[in-house]
Amino acid sequence: MSEAVVMLLKGLNQEHQGRVFEIKDRLMMGRSRKCDVLLEDGLVSRNHAVFEVVGNHLILSDLSSRNGTFLNQEPIEGQITLQHGDKVRVGRSEFLFLDPSMLSASHFELVDDAEFTFSEPVIKKDLTINATHITDSFLLHERRGGSSDEASLHLEEKLKSSPQWFEVLFLINREIQIQSDLKELSLAVSQRLLDVLDGDRCVIALLSEEDDLELHSICEATANSDQTSPVKLSRAITQQVIDGRCAINVNDISQDKRFEESDSLLLSKIRSFLVAPIMIGSQVLGLIEVSRSDVVNAFSEAGLDLLSVVGSMLAGAIKHTEQLKRQQAHIAELKEAQRQVELAQQDLVRSQQLAVLGRMASSINHEIGNLLMPLLEHHTARDEEEVDDDFELFSSEELAYSCTQIKSLIEDIKHFSRGTDRLPQMSRCDLTEQVLKATQFVQIDRDLFPISGPNKISFELACDGHPKVIVDPLQIGRVIINLLRNAAQAMRGQFEPAEIKIRVGAADGEAFVEVQDNGPGIPEEVRDQLFEPFISTKGDQGLGLGLDISRKIVANHGGTINFTLGEERGTTFKISLLLNPTLKSDQSELLGHIASIPSVPTASDEFP
Repeated sequence: MSEAVVMLLKGLNQEHQGRVFEIKDRLMMGRSRKCDVLLEDGLVSRNHAVFEVVGNHLILSDLSSRNGTFLNQEPIEGQITLQHGDKVRVGRSEFLFLDPSMLSASHFELVDDAEFTFSEPVIKKDLTINATHITDSFLLHERRGGSSDEASLHLEEKLKSSPQWFEVLFLINREIQIQSDLKELSLAVSQRLLDVLDGDRCVIALLSEEDDLELHSICEATANSDQTSPVKLSRAITQQVIDGRCAINVNDISQDKRFEESDSLLLSKIRSFLVAPIMIGSQVLGLIEVSRSDVVNAFSEAGLDLLSVVGSMLAGAIKHTEQLKRQQAHIAELKEAQRQVELAQQDLVRSQQLAVLGRMASSINHEIGNLLMPLLEHHTARDEEEVDDDFELFSSEELAYSCTQIKSLIEDIKHFSRGTDRLPQMSRCDLTEQVLKATQFVQIDRDLFPISGPNKISFELACDGHPKVIVDPLQIGRVIINLLRNAAQAMRGQFEPAEIKIRVGAADGEAFVEVQDNGPGIPEEVRDQLFEPFISTKGDQGLGLGLDISRKIVANHGGTINFTLGEERGTTFKISLLLNPTLKSDQSELLGHIASIPSVPTASDEFP
């Protein structure tokens, strides 16, 4: 029966920093005392996450936790299979998954021999590198200016028996290009080096953020090598390699008396080794060592050159990987920040919507009150027969139109609150009649349209025929009402007698309505934005929605609305509609087009 696989989790921070947890079957994390790993953290649920060994894999599952479980900074959903080197975050605690199959040595050990000195033979190269450090045996061709044929023949024979270093560098460079995982890259490069240098073991160790040397990967030449023995490196050698930024070739450590100690490198059966820094620019990221256990003088000076160049190449790959991880982490942070901003924007939009709805509700309440009060006064005056000279009895048709406009306004508000659109009720009608109805309707509001006193407004209506149009009469009537009320409000309190001139006619296949006042005109700073939402000339008295809504209604009917300014005073708004839409397009297509465009509720106080 095969031995059960044991997986490892290493704590990276918080109270479990440095602890290694062995997972033989199942391990649960959470705030509950029943969990295998207790995390006393407010962000952690009672039963937060569970790790399970299935075959040769470690499966991570989130137990419907409140704040989620994160793998490499990304939240997981359901179950996920962990890979060697993955980082798991539960609340504020982080753990590193270590797959024992990827760790061929039990631990990493530095032999404390810094007080000793080196014995010969030792080759040491300063890697503030220049071209003169590269040996002839590292080249595939003779240097320019060879002195003699005999020397050329000697070099040629030497090259035939020496490894083809540039071919090796090409293959290693290709590994760096195609490998995306740093651990896999290290193992692939190590295997290439063992093949060409004929070594037993290749060790790559990297410096941590605290400048401690930590084992990154180890590659053995044979599968039957002892994987339980520790990886031993000389502290004196590693310090020289890192601090001195140099590469070292030790041909026979048995000649050095310091290695006679019981805990020396001799216990690991190493006889020869090469060590070179993993260095980019002047920054050392770690070191790479190739060793041989059964042969002295196993490595040449050219091998040291090769290891030095490979160390530089690995440094570039490691730096690139680190930058990529930081970039991915930064992208994850930006995504989270963007999500928070979007949530904040949604809250802000919601609060703005509530504020607009509150102002709109006040406006609608005022509008309906202005419409209902004169009707109630009319009803009371008629019953009590107390009609004075300033009060004119309205006909039943005029009263019906007033009630219909109120009902239409309420219907629009109801659809608006549901997020739906009320479809226009299209019919063929007389545009002049709609203007007359709207003019009579606005005069119900005696406060805005007094028939006497200093704020009296005189009307002048000029109708050139009775142009026929296919429209929703209530919506078009509402646009005319909006223009009339805007004109009255613009002239409020002026010294000149207030006048509104209305002209209805037809020209060039279009019916038009013009509403002209003799007010102060439109301020220059808002003229270009007048038909945009929330642009008002009335300050706190209006929402600035009226002309935008009117523009949409007219546009939905296939028409246009614009304005012109008088030479000295006044403003003229003009509505243009197709005189006979059936001559230019099929009526059903027009109705379908209009029905597909949403209508918008309005109230008089919303207009600039």
